[in-house]
Amino acid sequence: RRPQFSPRTLLDAGSGPGTASWAATSAYPGISTVTFLDNNLPFLKLASSLASEGGHAALQGARVLNADVSNLPGKVSAELVIAAYALAEMPLAKARETCEHTLLVIEPGTPQGFARIHSVRISRLAAGAHLVAPCTHMNSCPMQPPDWCHFSVRLARRRGHMHAKKAKVPFEDENFSYLIAARQPGAL
Repeated sequence: RRPQFSPRTLLDAGSGPGTASWAATSAYPGISTVTFLDNNLPFLKLASSLASEGGHAALQGARVLNADVSNLPGKVSAELVIAAYALAEMPLAKARETCEHTLLVIEPGTPQGFARIHSVRISRLAAGAHLVAPCTHMNSCPMQPPDWCHFSVRLARRRGHMHAKKAKVPFEDENFSYLIAARQPGAL
């Protein structure tokens, strides 16, 4: 929806092992600076180790911040801020302050996950943000409980993953809810 959007900086808030950063640098190869932010040191070490072994140059040199998003050390900001599967564990107000341009929030595609997304939607609209996806309107959300907005993607399972989950099929359907909000309107 915004083909000209080409962020140079990324903050992965609640990064865990850095999965969202790998996806973002794949989608936006112009990203030159990545910051992993998490309050879980073992996850940060894993994210840094995985990133140093390959992938995008910005991942290999990623900045690692062992902190809570509500208590950031100094000024931290980025053009693209991603909070993937992290809202249940962190307050988002500070993450929104760190966002220079676009905020991407992803949660499980469950009623609870969508409720968190819906809360972010309300607060972002109240702050004057412009919705990019999945909705592009600024009206009230038409989804009413017990319905919730979610999407699904089919993921292949490797043999080890199948064994770990005691799965019988070589795929998994992952349901997710998401919101993308930007500070500026229109195509960029």
